[in-house]
Amino acid sequence: MRRSYDVVIVGGGIIGCAVAYFLGAREDFDGSVLVIERDPSYRFCSTTRSAASIRQQFSTPGNVDMSAFGAEFLARAPELLATGDEVLDMVFKETGYLFLATAAALPALPAAPRWPI
Repeated sequence: MRRSYDVVIVGGGIIGCAVAYFLGAREDFDGSVLVIERDPSYRFCSTTRSAASIRQQFSTPGNVDMSAFGAEFLARAPELLATGDEVLDMVFKETGYLFLATAAALPALPAAPRWPI
């Protein structure tokens, strides 16, 4: 059993797993990564216990781009995270997201950048 790692990530929620995935996918990284998650089934990790919504409507281009990237990654996750012939059986359902605005804020909504639906 390996006793040391180059990178240890504590928490296997969406952020911990994303850090491990993208670090491991880098061509210039040849180290070892360990993700420590107290629930080895990941059924009760932090992300699955949250609302876990993907907001795709923001007022800054950087946030729009990050959200669009995340949504695309999740849509492709089964193929990206496949190992050999084993494809990830991911239960992911996209649903709506409702934003409410006061009458004073209503004029700003049409001008806000959005990720195309």
